[in-house]
Amino acid sequence: MNRHPLSELSETTFAVVLLGTGSAWPDADRSSPAFLIRCEDDYYLVDCGGGACHQLMKAGVPPPRLTTIFLTHLHIDHCVEFPALIFGAYLTGKSGPFELIGPSGVKAFVDSLFNSTYAFARPMMRSLRQKEIEVNIKEIDRGLVYEKNGLSVFALPVEHGITTVGYRFEYKGKSIVLSGDTESCPNIVELSQEADVLVMDCSFPQEFGHKKGHCIPSEVAQVASDSKTRAVCLVHLFPTCKGKEEQIIKDVENGFNGTVFIGTDLDVITP
Repeated sequence: MNRHPLSELSETTFAVVLLGTGSAWPDADRSSPAFLIRCEDDYYLVDCGGGACHQLMKAGVPPPRLTTIFLTHLHIDHCVEFPALIFGAYLTGKSGPFELIGPSGVKAFVDSLFNSTYAFARPMMRSLRQKEIEVNIKEIDRGLVYEKNGLSVFALPVEHGITTVGYRFEYKGKSIVLSGDTESCPNIVELSQEADVLVMDCSFPQEFGHKKGHCIPSEVAQVASDSKTRAVCLVHLFPTCKGKEEQIIKDVENGFNGTVFIGTDLDVITP
């Protein structure tokens, strides 16, 4: 596992860019959850929280470059910027469809956006750009959910109180796992087996104790240890973690012998 500045993204072939490492609570230092997977010349977005479009532009990957979006679940902080990203992509020149992959409910989510809430969007785009807004939707639960040019993406349900999945991206023998929001559960251990990098929900400091649907450091350590993950990147930090980052890392290291670090917005991680 290696951690790179954003300026080195163009030198990578398989990496995850941490577009947003925060949560639903507003935070001046962390955008809401969004992650960009680079695999050779293709880019994939996982979750689309507030600030995702801005962070994509900072990463040098404008929305029209995306073709496939994965959602872990439909909580606001993970999908609120989805309609803006879709509209903005076509407004700035995208042609062809988006592919949206996510758990049950994503089809109703998209239908409600573009057939009801923002029903003006499709006719407006036809008028402004002579473009058609197209979103092809695939609702998934588990197993192999996507393949392209040697990249394989697997999903398993995780425990967050609503229907939620985590994703595992594999390419040329390397693996990056995105836990989504979850508490410790057997499926996140299975999904993370011997992963090179686990990007893991660690929402609160240890002293907060167990929080349903999320992890604290000791729970992250148990998942990482049980799955024999090589490195853990901690994300989805609530503002209550500010100033406690060193202790959070130590609390994970107390139960896990691999590499542990806290992700910051626009970090580039390679397995």
